[in-house]
Amino acid sequence: MTPVIHKSPPPRKRTILAVDDVSEMLLTIKLILKDQYELCLAKSADAAKQVLVRTGVDLILLDIDMPGTNGFEFLAWLRGTGEWKDIPVVFVTATATREFITRAIAAGARDYIAKPIRPVVLLKKVDDVFIGPFLSRLVELEEMCATGRDDRAAAALEGIRGEYMYLGRTFETSNLLDEITTLVRQMRDFPAAALKTRELMEAFKTGGPYASISAR
Repeated sequence: MTPVIHKSPPPRKRTILAVDDVSEMLLTIKLILKDQYELCLAKSADAAKQVLVRTGVDLILLDIDMPGTNGFEFLAWLRGTGEWKDIPVVFVTATATREFITRAIAAGARDYIAKPIRPVVLLKKVDDVFIGPFLSRLVELEEMCATGRDDRAAAALEGIRGEYMYLGRTFETSNLLDEITTLVRQMRDFPAAALKTRELMEAFKTGGPYASISAR
């Protein structure tokens, strides 16, 4: 009897909602990001709200100057909701003055991108939003392993492996994560796991998938 092989489903791509009243700008964003992410496009704040109701969104790229509800007003609405208040927002603007940046940060924006959009900048800004939390988790895991808090390391590692499935992956980073898993779960060699975790962080920062994407 032929054994049944269960294959894991492919990881879900992160979903990005781009909001801009200019169709050409939305098309530009889509062409730059479509290979790495799922894209939803909206030409107004009202259309963006409809997307949020029917689709899970991981990041919003938000224009400022739009007819009707502008970008700052939409962000204020978003931060006042219960369901979508934690979605990271990156402003896309033609006016990146010091005053604007201060106001954007105070309003709760994660970052901003200046128009006209440069593909390398857009990719890097978006990648930073998604890889940042993952790297923070690796820092916590390294500290747990290095300081002997092995009772928490296995649980932290489980969360890291789940988050990793959503990131761009290479053979190098996947192999390092498998080695860390073996060191923590089977060998319980936590000092070695701490060193490997540091190696994985450096791989993502310098030679990992996000470095190669941003270099295009």
